[in-house]
Amino acid sequence: MNARVPMTRARTEPAYPNMLVIGGKASWTATRGALPQIDGVVFSHFRELTSTLLRDVSPDFVLSPLMDSEFDALDIAAELSRLGYRGRYRAVVASVPNPKAILNEVRQAFPFLDFDILVVPDRPALAGSA
Repeated sequence: MNARVPMTRARTEPAYPNMLVIGGKASWTATRGALPQIDGVVFSHFRELTSTLLRDVSPDFVLSPLMDSEFDALDIAAELSRLGYRGRYRAVVASVPNPKAILNEVRQAFPFLDFDILVVPDRPALAGSA
């Protein structure tokens, strides 16, 4: 028996994912200058997170600091859920004493989000770098 194999269309969108980065704009510009221009990456303040932004960016995933001066991961998760986002959300932190507790809290409160924490330790400056 010959099974009919559906033809797949060539992917027309870019090979990189669309990423929405929430928060950190002020600290980035204060320490590094202008935000980088990276294909597929949109930077936003928490207060700019709207259904229109989510529709326009159509993010494959959302990234934010675990905590910022304006919000924490629970605030972002709540707003993403309220806006109907059901995709991947990652919170970044240099260190956290009990990531499982935070994971459990966010995942229980917002089960339709694919939430995880990325622990990215601060790197010491390289010898000879300014």
